[in-house]
Amino acid sequence: MGLSESTVSRIKTERLEEVVLFLAHLGIKCVPADFQCVDPKTFAAFEVLYEKAMSQTTPTKLIFEDAD
Repeated sequence: MGLSESTVSRIKTERLEEVVLFLAHLGIKCVPADFQCVDPKTFAAFEVLYEKAMSQTTPTKLIFEDAD
């Protein structure tokens, strides 16, 4: 960011609420890096279903519905 460590620390301790409010007004939602929108078991199930569906088709069929 081109800021010194002390400047970042000062923003974090003195203006964090203001920064978060600014991000919210921009429509940006900050969440932890390891956050997932669904529970891990549901996500794993989606991965399995996706892999299964993709193994049963071709890129041509995905682009052109009548590519049989």
